[in-house]
Amino acid sequence: MKRFILTIVCVVALTLPSFAQQDGLGIGLVFGYPSTGISAKVFTGSNAFDAAATWSLDDENGYLLAWADYLAHNYSLSSSLPWYVGIGGFIGLGNTLGIGARVPVGITYLFDGPFDIFVEIAPRLEVLPDLDFGIGGGFGFRYYIR
Repeated sequence: MKRFILTIVCVVALTLPSFAQQDGLGIGLVFGYPSTGISAKVFTGSNAFDAAATWSLDDENGYLLAWADYLAHNYSLSSSLPWYVGIGGFIGLGNTLGIGARVPVGITYLFDGPFDIFVEIAPRLEVLPDLDFGIGGGFGFRYYIR
C-alpha cells in the first residue's frame, strides 16, 4: 500500500504544470559571508543548478571559494517567489585546501524580465583539512542570457 501511495504522489508531482522561471544562463554577483564573487544559475524545469566563484581578503593572503549546488524549488508562495533547498559541494583555496559539502536554503524573486534576486544561508560541513561545521550566507542578483 505504501508503494502504491508513493507511486501516485510521484506521478502527480511529475504532471504538475511548470511554474514561472527564468530561461537560459543567469550570471550575476553574490555578496556575503565568507566571500563575494560571481554567481551562475541554470534552471532545469522547476529546479536548477547553481555555482559560484568567490574570493575573500579577510585572511592574511586571501582565499578563493567555489561551490556548485543542485537546487529544488518550491513555488507554494508564488510563481515568482520560490523558496529552495539544495545539496552541493565546495572547495576553498588559500593557505590550506578546504573541501566539503553544503546545504543551501534560500528564496529568490523572479522578475518578469530576465533578472532575479536571491538570499540564502548555507550550512556546510568541511571534511578537509579538518572536520568542521560552519554556516555561510549571502544575497545577490543575476541577469539571464537567453
